[in-house]
Amino acid sequence: MIRVSKTTLSTVKGEPAGPDGAKEFLVVRERSDMSAVNAYFYAIRNSLAHGSFDYGEGFYVFENRSKGKLQAIGRIHETTLLRWIDLCDMNVSELKKVRS
Repeated sequence: MIRVSKTTLSTVKGEPAGPDGAKEFLVVRERSDMSAVNAYFYAIRNSLAHGSFDYGEGFYVFENRSKGKLQAIGRIHETTLLRWIDLCDMNVSELKKVRS
């Protein structure tokens, strides 16, 4: 369960840091039907698909709502997002090289 109250896309965009002081953060409501990693990517996908994001100064700011209820919110640097895409495109042997 997330504890974000009165947080919107516009307020996160203007904040210099996330809840713990980090410039990048992603807070996702816990789901019983998928793993945490799947929930992160699902939230990002929904934000992009439904236009609930903004971009500025190298950061994507995401918000995901379902029936008006906040499900996820975050700010991720463009290079991080592109790196995640690269990692998702790798096969197992390529991923093993990254780990070592």
